[in-house]
Amino acid sequence: MVVTAMVIIIAYDGKVHLFEAIGFLIIYCIYISSILTISYAKIWWNSRKTPCLHKSEQMKWQRGSEEMSTTIERSLPLRYLARTIAENRDTMGPNQHNVNMPGLTWPRHAYVFMKIVWIIQWPFVLLQWLTIPSCCCDGHWSKWNFYFTCFTPTPLGLLLLTATCGWGGYALYVGKMPLVVLIIIIGMGTSILLLLVLSPKKHPNWFLHFFLTVVTFAATVIWLNIIANEIVSALQALGSLINVNTAIIGLTILAVGNSAADWVAEIVITRAGKPEMALACCFSAPLIGDALGLSIALIVKLVHNSGKPIHFSIQGLEFFQVKLAWIFLGVAFLTNLIIFPIFKFNPPRLCSVAFFMVYGTFVIFLVLSTFHLIPPIM
Repeated sequence: MVVTAMVIIIAYDGKVHLFEAIGFLIIYCIYISSILTISYAKIWWNSRKTPCLHKSEQMKWQRGSEEMSTTIERSLPLRYLARTIAENRDTMGPNQHNVNMPGLTWPRHAYVFMKIVWIIQWPFVLLQWLTIPSCCCDGHWSKWNFYFTCFTPTPLGLLLLTATCGWGGYALYVGKMPLVVLIIIIGMGTSILLLLVLSPKKHPNWFLHFFLTVVTFAATVIWLNIIANEIVSALQALGSLINVNTAIIGLTILAVGNSAADWVAEIVITRAGKPEMALACCFSAPLIGDALGLSIALIVKLVHNSGKPIHFSIQGLEFFQVKLAWIFLGVAFLTNLIIFPIFKFNPPRLCSVAFFMVYGTFVIFLVLSTFHLIPPIM
C-alpha cells in the first residue's frame, strides 16, 4: 500500500527525481529489515518460552524419528526404491560423488514426454552452463563443474558485451584491437587462472566460493536482462501487428506470464497447509518488482541523465491505464489486509470469487478505456 500510494503521488506531477527513486529503495530496505527483525525476535521469544528438553527426552525424540524414517522406507514400493537407486547410480562419478549436472544428464528412467522436453531444452541448458559458473551452492562439486567453471569467463564476457552494446558491440575497437579479441584474451587468461586455483577433486575455499557466487549472480542478472528485453521487443512487435496498445499487452499477457510461476508456487504452498506463507508470497513478489526493480531502473536512468528528472506525459491513455492498474492493485492489497486477519487466514471460498471479480472489473475498465468508451478522468 505504501509503495502504491508513493507511485501515484510521485507520478502526479509528471516527473521523477533522483531522491524519489532512492525512496523506493529505502522502503524496500526498511521492509527487509522489519521482516528480519520480527523473525529473529519471534524466534528468540519462542526459545525463551519453550523449556529445554532433557537428555532422555531428546534421545526418545531422536529414537522416534529414526523409527518413523525406517517405517516410511519400509512402506515405499520396491519398484520406486529400485528406480531411485538406479537413478542415483547413474549420477555417481568415479569418486562416488553425485554429479550435479541438471539438464545435461540424459534422463534414462524418465517418461517419453520428459525425454522430449529434455531434448528441446538441452541447447539452452548447455548455453546456461557455458555462461554461468557453478558456485556449488548445493554442496556438489565434480570434475564437470570444474571444467565448465574454468571455461565460463570467455562466453560470459561475450554475453556481457551483447547485453550492454548489442550486436553492434562486436564491431567496436579498443585502440587498434577489436573489443571481441580483447575479451577473448582476458577470458582465456582468467580460465588459465581458474585452472590453477581450482581443483576437480576438492571444493573451492570460502573466498573462491564467495567469488563464484557473486559472478553467478551477476551472470544470472545479465541473462534476465537479455530475456526481458527480448520479451518486451516481441510483445511490442505483436502489438504493432495486431494494432493493440502496448500498455494493454503489458497489463495482460506480460503480467500473466510474469505471475504464472508465483501463482503455481502459492497454490502448492497453500495446499501444503501454509496459507500465511502463500499470502506473504503474494505481497513480497510484487513488492520486489515495484520497489526494488522500479527503484534500480529509475536510479540507473537518472544517473545516466546526470541527475536530471525524468519527464513523462500524464495525460495520455497509456498512463491512465497504468494508474488504473495501480488503483486496483491498492484495492486488492487493502482487501487482503482486511479479509485474511478477520478469518484467521482461513477465508471462505466466496472470497476467491470476490478477488476474481476485482480482476475482472479491472480488465473491463482496461478494455473500455482502450476503445475510448470511458474518458481518462484521472
